[in-house]
Amino acid sequence: MDGLVAGLPGTAAFQLFLYGALRAAHLPPPPLWTYGAVAAILLQGAISIAWAAAFSYLARTRANVAAHPYLSGVVYGAVVMVLMQIVYVFANLVHGWRAPGLAAELIANSIFFGLPVSLWVSRRIDR
Repeated sequence: MDGLVAGLPGTAAFQLFLYGALRAAHLPPPPLWTYGAVAAILLQGAISIAWAAAFSYLARTRANVAAHPYLSGVVYGAVVMVLMQIVYVFANLVHGWRAPGLAAELIANSIFFGLPVSLWVSRRIDR
């Protein structure tokens, strides 16, 4: 249940920040936006729930992860970014990277996904 609650709040903010940052840098929109804005947010929501559930399991089985929510959240967001880039390549949604795009992805994954999920899950574990 923690994955559902933790994964949803940043989904729209994540996609909107990423879209705005990439467009401001004159780069193509995020890969999921090839399906449209609503579909991108819905797909990102489903993906976020799955990744948040994985983090919840990790935090419950590894005490150090829950004990340091700020660090573990940012690192987990970066790990998710790297793994999702691999998924995008295999799904043929990315045809090359540019530094501003990767920086925007890293910020979006770390700040709008990893950090909120980590803080939510670590607070739920502390109860």
